[in-house]
Amino acid sequence: MQAMKVGKVTMDQLQAQTNADEIMDLQDDIADQLAQQDEIAGVFTEYAQAGKDELEDELNEMLAMDEMDDMALPSTDFIQDANPGKVP
Repeated sequence: MQAMKVGKVTMDQLQAQTNADEIMDLQDDIADQLAQQDEIAGVFTEYAQAGKDELEDELNEMLAMDEMDDMALPSTDFIQDANPGKVP
C-alpha cells in the first residue's frame, strides 16, 4: 500500500512539472529539426548524384580506352628471324 502512495505522489510531481503545451512545442521543434535534416540530406543526395553521373562518364571513357588497348595489334615478338645468325 505504501508503494502505491509513493507512486501516486511521484506521478503527481511529474505531472505538475509537465505541461501539455510544452510537450506540443517540443514535438513541433523536433518535427522542424527532422524537416531541416531531410532538406540537408536532399542537398547532399543531389550533389552526390551529379558527381556520380560525371564519374560514370569518366569511367566509361576509361573503359572504352582500355578496350581499344586490348584491340591493338599483337606483338611481333613471335615472328622468327628469316636470316638467323646474321647481325643486322
